[in-house]
Amino acid sequence: MFPDRFSLSLKPYIQEVSDPVEKINEVFISNNGNRFSVRSESKVKRFRMYDLLGRMLISYYPDDINFEVNDRKSKTGEILHIEMIHDDQAITRKKIYKR
Repeated sequence: MFPDRFSLSLKPYIQEVSDPVEKINEVFISNNGNRFSVRSESKVKRFRMYDLLGRMLISYYPDDINFEVNDRKSKTGEILHIEMIHDDQAITRKKIYKR
């Protein structure tokens, strides 16, 4: 019904402290006003940003490991959902707080 929205799926799982943590496609996102800087260990093929209602705010195809995205649709103080697809088809999802 809403092709440009994401859906949340929750799984009942508690990670124990002794569980190994696997770091694949480490991604760092920082923001300064309306500009987001993204740094990834692998190439990002697709970058999408959603608000908490699931509305897509940005769809961008950087094909790079370092890039910047301008965002004028979200507001300061908003929590945003980021989804990235890498060149190896791995998917990274992050929630960020817009300062």
